Amino acid sequence: MRGTVATWFDKRPADYGAGTSTGIVEEIAAEGYSIEVISGANSRSGSQPPLLPLMSGENLDTGGVTVESLETAAQATKPDLTTRRVTNSEGLRADDQALTQSSDVHSTSPKPRLELHFNLWRDLSPLFSFLDIGLLLSNTEQLGRIYVYVPAYIDPTWISDLSPVLKDEHTLNAVFNSVISLKSEQDYSFEAEEQGEYFATIHSVNTTKEIFTTSQQDLNSDGGSVIAFGEALCERIRSAERALLQSGKRHAPQYLRFRIRFPSDRMQVFSSVLPADESAWSPSFESLELIDFRLNEKRSYPRRVADLAEGKEFHVEAVHYFLIREATRQLVMQHAPNHKVRRLEGLIWNNYLEGRPYSGGETRTYPTERMLIYHWKKQGSGTPREEQAIDDFTAFASFRGSEPNLKMFIFGAVLLGAVGSSTSTVVTALVQSAITGPIRSKLGLTLPEGITTAVTANLIGVVIVIGLLWAVYRNLAKRKRQPRDR
Repeated sequence: MRGTVATWFDKRPADYGAGTSTGIVEEIAAEGYSIEVISGANSRSGSQPPLLPLMSGENLDTGGVTVESLETAAQATKPDLTTRRVTNSEGLRADDQALTQSSDVHSTSPKPRLELHFNLWRDLSPLFSFLDIGLLLSNTEQLGRIYVYVPAYIDPTWISDLSPVLKDEHTLNAVFNSVISLKSEQDYSFEAEEQGEYFATIHSVNTTKEIFTTSQQDLNSDGGSVIAFGEALCERIRSAERALLQSGKRHAPQYLRFRIRFPSDRMQVFSSVLPADESAWSPSFESLELIDFRLNEKRSYPRRVADLAEGKEFHVEAVHYFLIREATRQLVMQHAPNHKVRRLEGLIWNNYLEGRPYSGGETRTYPTERMLIYHWKKQGSGTPREEQAIDDFTAFASFRGSEPNLKMFIFGAVLLGAVGSSTSTVVTALVQSAITGPIRSKLGLTLPEGITTAVTANLIGVVIVIGLLWAVYRNLAKRKRQPRDR
């Protein structure tokens, strides 16, 4: 399951009165799955947590979560809308509207189109890495909810909205690698232009009310999380696109961008490190890091994710995957040739990583000036345009790096200290003997007032020892730079 990300969507609820509907709770109960209360904003009034049918047992055992009488809930004020409630022992309740399963006016609409942007940031810190995800959406009339599956546990606090940092033209140009300018701003979104033409509407996301996450070990053996963007956000996206199209725009894409901050121990879903066979006496250890990123690779889906996503895939038009690494990491092998490699603009990307607009200052929190960005991409092909969807995407790369052998450095420091002390004593004695002996009398050396013969001998001894250590260091550094067969 390593490195497999999945995306899919739910259709929006159809117009009331169009056929019959089947509630999600009923589907869960019928399949024998239990309901997990989803972390995030579901404890707040007015929120709509996506009740995902996750596997955790054969019975409807929710650990304090109970399903209210279906007969009572079915008596809704609107006879064509079925509402179900889920409550726990503390009174937590979340209402979820049923999705209509009927041949309504939306079933003939084209699938939502999606262009995906992934930025995987490595080497920022030994404690964490970033995965930035951008969703460029169009044809959103059917869009009811958006789901992104990541094969790792994700705490809701690890997710942050990146729209505020995009309200800066320097950052926009860097992110989209084009000349982008701001046009207008509304309460929860702003429009961007490219060379005077409409480019996209960038939406802000309330990560405590409009994004919901669920994690459960049964999704696969390593655990996994589903990030769901709720109906309220999707309605805002649909309305914005609809208004632009009605105003005469031929194409009106809508954009979301968010970040997941992974602790270092969670990055194994994308990365694994293979230590090289090095001698314990080597001054450094080389390692080979394998980074394997996959998108919508169905054969690697957990079974329940495959069930949830079946028939609900986006029409994926393009995938852009950016891997950002420190320049000292050597690219050894890649699955397919990358599209482009370039050096990061240090200050702009540093501010982007900090989550604030570019200010032109010199403050650097991250080593962005020492980083390279590798770009892989895949675009739909073939005609007509409706047949250009991308089914899956894979990007594999391996990097060689070196880490200092700390044990060797500690041992070397102790050894050199002992050797240096002994050498200094011997050299000092020899120098002192020479100064007080025939050399001094022959050359007529006279020491400055207050400087003893012992002090002079010690200083000369220290200089000689430092010279020897420097010669050893230069020899080791020269050997390190020489290529070695593997």
